[in-house]
Amino acid sequence: MTYCKEFSALLDPYIDGELSPEETARVREHLHTCDGCRAYVQAALAIRDAFPEAEDTPVPDGFAAGVMAAIRADAAPRKRRRPRWAKTLLPLAACCAVVVLAVSGLKRLGKEHLITESLDPSRMLPAPGQGALALEVRESEFGNPDPAVLDDAELARPTRSLGRALIAANHYETRLAVSAERALLRRLEAGCAAPIGAFAEIVEGDLVLSAMVASPDGTDLLRHTSTTSELVVPGAERLGVRVAEDLLQMGAAALAGLDVK
Repeated sequence: MTYCKEFSALLDPYIDGELSPEETARVREHLHTCDGCRAYVQAALAIRDAFPEAEDTPVPDGFAAGVMAAIRADAAPRKRRRPRWAKTLLPLAACCAVVVLAVSGLKRLGKEHLITESLDPSRMLPAPGQGALALEVRESEFGNPDPAVLDDAELARPTRSLGRALIAANHYETRLAVSAERALLRRLEAGCAAPIGAFAEIVEGDLVLSAMVASPDGTDLLRHTSTTSELVVPGAERLGVRVAEDLLQMGAAALAGLDVK
């Protein structure tokens, strides 16, 4: 990105609508050609839209300096090109007090040293299926492609190398956990934007599923936990449905605005 000193003093007045029509037109024309200034404006507007109730709150000290410093750093010569996502998140992150990211992603990037606190599921439940990787192959890879038996090579009868690789790569405990979480989400008839959290794990030989449903603004929530000793996929799915039914009985549909039949 290119850092533009000439227009930096005009950006905040532009965002607040305080410029004359002539100056506004000039800044708009400039934003079409300057990636750095455009990134700053987009970051500021994103924060303002995220906190509409704080319209009269002044821009935090260091906001402009932090964002512009990030833009300048992004413009510095480097041997490898910065990932596309960084160009979007970097200006916004520069003015945030806290950023919540996936631990798994930071580990893959070799950035574990940046983690200041890990949020335990007892404090904050992740989205259902969060962090799980799904693999797909053709049904023809198996003599018996029934998903319920794909954990057993004798029953699934893999016919080719991909089928055998899928069985070898499958992590059974993760599959049980994700099966329970997805069954819960399916019964609540909710999508990825719904305020629902779920986390399942094997604890002392039982599958434990904790789930949460919140109001859209996050002010109220319901939380429920249940277990099963059936460590098979159908048993995990039954656990997910049972927890969902319990939450519905507790008023989850009305709380989260779910259209459940």
